[in-house]
Amino acid sequence: RSKISVPNFFSEGKPEARLWKSFKKALSAAPQRWEATRLETGSSAAGVPDLFLQDPRGHWHFVELKVARAVAVTLRPHQISWLIRHAKGRVWVLVRSPTAIYLYPGSDIIELDNQGLKLNPAFSSGDPINWGDLLSYLMKA
Repeated sequence: RSKISVPNFFSEGKPEARLWKSFKKALSAAPQRWEATRLETGSSAAGVPDLFLQDPRGHWHFVELKVARAVAVTLRPHQISWLIRHAKGRVWVLVRSPTAIYLYPGSDIIELDNQGLKLNPAFSSGDPINWGDLLSYLMKA
C-alpha cells in the first residue's frame, strides 16, 4: 500500500500543484500501470477537469483537483456545468483538506458546491493518505 504524507501542504505556493505532485507520485508507485495527463489552466475548454486518468483496465477518469482549507470547496460555474454534463461518466472531484482527501463523483457536484466537505464522500482517507486504496476505489468504479 502506498501511503504518502504531505507535510506543510497549505504553505505558500500552489496547493493544487502539490496535490497533483502527490497523486502523480502515488500513480508511479502503483503496482499496476496508470496513465495520467494533467491539463494546465487555459489549455483546455472552460470547466474541463484538471486530470485525465486511464486505469489499468483502459477506463478513463476525469478528475478535478481541489484544495479546501475549511469546509467550503470553491467551484467555478463552468466547472460545475462540465461535471453536470458528464456526470454519467467516470468524473470525480478530489479534494485535499489539511487532514485528509475526499473523492466525490461528478453527479454530487451540486451538493458538494452547497455543502462542501460536510457532504459524505464516495471515498476518503486521513493522513497519511492511503493512495493505494484511492486507486483501488477508482478501478472498481
